[in-house]
Amino acid sequence: MDSAQKKLEAILSDIERIAIENESSENVGIELASDFSASLPDIHDQQQMYELFYKGIQRFLAEYLPKGEDITKVIRNLNATILSGHMKNERGVRGGDSRQASVEDYKNAMDAYVRWHSSSPTNYLGLANNLLEKGKELGIIPQESDLSDFLK
Repeated sequence: MDSAQKKLEAILSDIERIAIENESSENVGIELASDFSASLPDIHDQQQMYELFYKGIQRFLAEYLPKGEDITKVIRNLNATILSGHMKNERGVRGGDSRQASVEDYKNAMDAYVRWHSSSPTNYLGLANNLLEKGKELGIIPQESDLSDFLK
C-alpha cells in the first residue's frame, strides 16, 4: 500500500472514529465498507457536525487531492454542490452553505468518495464523475451537466 493510499485510509478511519464517538446511546462499531456512509449517526450537535465537515471531508480534500489542478477545483465544486444542495447560479453564487449540511448530505457525499476509493483511489477523474453522478441522482445537478460546468 503506497503512502497516498495509507493517508486516505487514515482519513476515512478518522471519519469513522468521529462517527463512533458521536453516536448517541448506541455503541455499534462502524465498518469501513462500500456502505460506510449509511452508518453515520443522526447528528444534531453543531460541534459534531463541525468535526465531520472539517476533520472529515475538508481534511480529505486538503490532504489527498492534487494541489493546483483543475480536477481539484471540479471536485471541490461538486462536493460543495452536493453538501449544500445548490449549484452556483450564472453570477457564481451558490445560495447554500456546505458547512451546514445535514447528515444525509454527508452520507451522499461519502457514498461517492467510498465508491471511488474502493474502485480506483488514484483516479481523480473517477471521483469527479462519481460526485457528478451522485448530484444528478439526487436531482441537484441537471442531467445535461458535465464536468466542464464545474470548472467555473
